[in-house]
Amino acid sequence: MGGLIQGGSTRNHVHPPGASVNYAEHEADGTLVLHGAATYFEDLRIEPSVRTSGNHAPVLEKWGDDLAGTSIGVWAYSFDDVSAADEKEVMFSMQMPHAWKLGSDIAIHVHWLANLADTTATPRWGLEYCMAEIGTTFPDTTIVYAVGNTEADADVKAYHHYVTAFAAITPGASADGISTVLMGRLFRNSSNAADTYNVGGGNKCGLLYVDAHVECDALGSRSEWTK
Repeated sequence: MGGLIQGGSTRNHVHPPGASVNYAEHEADGTLVLHGAATYFEDLRIEPSVRTSGNHAPVLEKWGDDLAGTSIGVWAYSFDDVSAADEKEVMFSMQMPHAWKLGSDIAIHVHWLANLADTTATPRWGLEYCMAEIGTTFPDTTIVYAVGNTEADADVKAYHHYVTAFAAITPGASADGISTVLMGRLFRNSSNAADTYNVGGGNKCGLLYVDAHVECDALGSRSEWTK
């Protein structure tokens, strides 16, 4: 690390040889800033909770217990294979952290497990969302869908931990500021033909988590309301 004098103040850079665009820097006020590829990813985790009612509300059910089958067990919300009028959903809000590299992509994905094995099958997850930074108006929502899993596993295994990822969201000009909030609705689009997880006997997907990978380029923000 070497001190570079710029405008009467000292800036400390950590420069790997031959990679002048990718480095960490302590600016004049002591703020640590990451440049180029010297960023990191944070995981914004959303604990599933039901904020809806009626036919669209998933049921909280037991998804595991002890070897004897006598314990209270562990529970998750179940998303069953139903018609469009009964598709299960959860609502959530996600606020971008102050460390977020403003305007960079947001990669939302869903963690789930299945109660029955099925071949060449996949549930189809849907995500309806809108997002806005402070002082701007929320736009109309966008709906996107995702199938498959990050393991590229063609067959659904019972009680296996799967992750299905949506295409990355690129924020617009009114949704790339500090503390931008994304409002979301996650649902299983089981009525669609692309949802092929339809093995008989009451197939269900248990929702484990909703989360997003976001790119960060600082420890936080320099001030409370600006980056």
